[in-house]
Amino acid sequence: MLAVTSSVADEHPRSDPYREFDLLTRQLETERGRVSGLESRSNELSANIAGLRDEIIEFVAFIQSREREIGVVEIELSQLENSYKVAHQELIQNNKHLSASIGGLARLRRNPP
Repeated sequence: MLAVTSSVADEHPRSDPYREFDLLTRQLETERGRVSGLESRSNELSANIAGLRDEIIEFVAFIQSREREIGVVEIELSQLENSYKVAHQELIQNNKHLSASIGGLARLRRNPP
């Protein structure tokens, strides 16, 4: 029984603590490098987000400015449409008066007083 136990021990020699320490140190350095890279990428993305935020603010201000201008133009358009309707009605009335006057003059020409 003792011989079997020693042969099992020979097959799995005790791990070298220095080798394990070296392996863990390399893994730790790898993880630190990965974390550093991720932090760098995170900072880069944060800067991009800040830049995009500034652009969005500029676009919103531009859009609001255009909306105000559109509002002013819509008011002017409404006023022009109303002026057009009034002028059109006046033109119709003037055409009626002119037609009546021309008709009266034509009758006077045919039948002078």
